[in-house]
Amino acid sequence: MRHALFVLFVSARAAAELATFHVLDESGTPTPARLEVLDALGVPYVPDLALPIDLACPSEPVPNDAPGCATGFKVSNYLDNPITGTRQFYSDGTFTLELPPGRYTLGATKGLEHLAVKQAFEVAKKTGAQVTVTLKRWSNLPSRGWFSADDHLHIQRLSPTDDAELTTLAQAEDLNVANLIQIGNEQAFVNAVQYAFGDTGAWLTGDTLLLSGQEHPRTHLFGHTLILGASEPIDVRETYSVYDTFFALAGALGGVSGYAHWGLGAGQLGLALDAPKRRISFIEVLQFEYPHYEVWYQTLNLGFPLAPTAGTDFPCGPYSVPGRERFYVRVNGKLSRASWLEGLKAGRTFVTNGPLIDFHVGDAELGDQLTLAAAGTVAIHATITFDPARDTVKRVTLIRNGEPTELKPTTVAPGVLSVDTMVRVAESSWFALRVSGDKLGETPLTSQGYSNVATSLASTYSAGVSMTERETFAGTAGVRPSEAHTAAIWVTLSSGPAVERQPRSHVIAREWLERLDVLEAKLKDENIGTLQLPLWALPNSDAVNVTTLLKNRERLRELILESRAYFKALGPGPAPVLQKR
Repeated sequence: MRHALFVLFVSARAAAELATFHVLDESGTPTPARLEVLDALGVPYVPDLALPIDLACPSEPVPNDAPGCATGFKVSNYLDNPITGTRQFYSDGTFTLELPPGRYTLGATKGLEHLAVKQAFEVAKKTGAQVTVTLKRWSNLPSRGWFSADDHLHIQRLSPTDDAELTTLAQAEDLNVANLIQIGNEQAFVNAVQYAFGDTGAWLTGDTLLLSGQEHPRTHLFGHTLILGASEPIDVRETYSVYDTFFALAGALGGVSGYAHWGLGAGQLGLALDAPKRRISFIEVLQFEYPHYEVWYQTLNLGFPLAPTAGTDFPCGPYSVPGRERFYVRVNGKLSRASWLEGLKAGRTFVTNGPLIDFHVGDAELGDQLTLAAAGTVAIHATITFDPARDTVKRVTLIRNGEPTELKPTTVAPGVLSVDTMVRVAESSWFALRVSGDKLGETPLTSQGYSNVATSLASTYSAGVSMTERETFAGTAGVRPSEAHTAAIWVTLSSGPAVERQPRSHVIAREWLERLDVLEAKLKDENIGTLQLPLWALPNSDAVNVTTLLKNRERLRELILESRAYFKALGPGPAPVLQKR
């Protein structure tokens, strides 16, 4: 076991009888799952030997020479799931409980592509109970080369002995790729530690892959980033404010870089500075129940073909369970670190917390580019599938260069919708599909109750402004949203201007130029002190001090000039020369 100490749930066991449970897949083999056992009054029972779970966000750095894990570390054999309002646990598929005689309910889930099960059973005096439940698939995207992933799990691995348990956790949520993210800041890079990176840290069992990654760099100036799958950890503290240094190294080490938390808050300035260098490949657009696509749409309209990704920030985001928000990547050949990263970088993705999307423009698939010699008509085809017991689909929207057009799908069967339409293309365009509805059978979506002081600090100092965005959304939503969104398919007219040279993109480019102007002004001697984050505001989080900024200032000014040249060039005339990814 990874951890010797559990936080155990203790229940009354007077006159308890032994109940044995078997959770099986359709072949009759025990399969990992997320489970709950409730008595007739809703009291939960948890087996002592349920899988241990890291529940405390390892957000407080420890000195670089300190052994072990971060302070405040907590391990439990259960989690209180805010989505269901019940206490749940993970099992490899076989477990026992001592239960007083009476009536109970076993609840079992396994990600998005298996039907959820609730099964009543009774524990009898002297004989106890034998309970078997079978989890059935309603979808099997891995068989078609599509593999699910959470890009944002802050769960540490101190040695290879941790891999088996974390694989069981991923399999219980039917996650094919679990990205285990080490956290850093300017002060340290030692939270949610991963024992190895690259192929050495990649643990593949069947169709379940554990990968090491990092949320480093992250600052209050430019937002939070993710680097997935690099062959080594990247920790360049002397140029910490120059994200491009990290991204360049990540590319050289086979990793894929992007921005976390929707690119909101300070991330918008980071994107303005970094996107023209063409070293980033994705933006995390679905998280904490909150879908936000506008920043991502802007990057597409500016000519940056970034993929959408999703993740939970578990356990640092107290809204979810691993894999609640996820994305799928289409992989060529067998699943591996290299093939998965290649699919992500190519933009073959869609994000979801329930519905699944198959989307085509003509013969082009996600991440593809279709070239037309002249204006013409293209066929739009999509199939949307979902579990009607857990999701509704109320809107299917075609997004074209950031502009929505609501479509009217045909109901093929319960949980299966189809879209077939023709669209005239008179200018180069990118197309994507968004699906929206409601989650069923879940607790209401509510605010987390951030204090005014915390909200003010987050808005002023940190990429944590994303939290306030989520609070606004939660305060009006009530019902938890069912969401899915595809990556873009690009349709280019040989005879016309590229997407980034169209009038709508000129407006966006001016907005991004203004961000660079603000940053340049703040980097002047008389203003640079205002960029320092006081440690009392967000202790041990996103602070960057003036000493580091002064060291990094000249390179930041160079990046401003390079990015400004790109955005100014987005007008009539020859296309700007871009650095290839």
